[in-house]
Amino acid sequence: GINLSAAWTEELARYVLIWIVFVGAGIGCRRRQLISLEFVVRRLPSLPGQGLVHVGLLLCIGFFALLISVGLAFMELGAVETSPVMQIPKAWVYAAMPFGAGLMILNTAVLIADTLMRRQDVRLVGDTVEGLE
Repeated sequence: GINLSAAWTEELARYVLIWIVFVGAGIGCRRRQLISLEFVVRRLPSLPGQGLVHVGLLLCIGFFALLISVGLAFMELGAVETSPVMQIPKAWVYAAMPFGAGLMILNTAVLIADTLMRRQDVRLVGDTVEGLE
């Protein structure tokens, strides 16, 4: 029989998955579709509920900035490493974290600005089911 092993496919799939997760999270921030506990902010009156969401979003921006810092440190470490099979610099893999976190900061800031400019209830952004109010 033919015994062809394609070890690079497993490695490539892992690296593509890492990039998809970070880029997808960055896109999910724009529509507030990342995992969260909504029952508290939905039970509060409009203004305090929206304020709590905005505070949470600002805290998220701070966390995303930390992710950029950590991701850049990982990239430095990965600059001297190469992947076992494909022999690409690991810095390319580790670049997903600061890139994705940058997208998360950008999209979260746009979400905040957009809802404030439109005077839209930020708690309703990302609702996919009708009548969740």
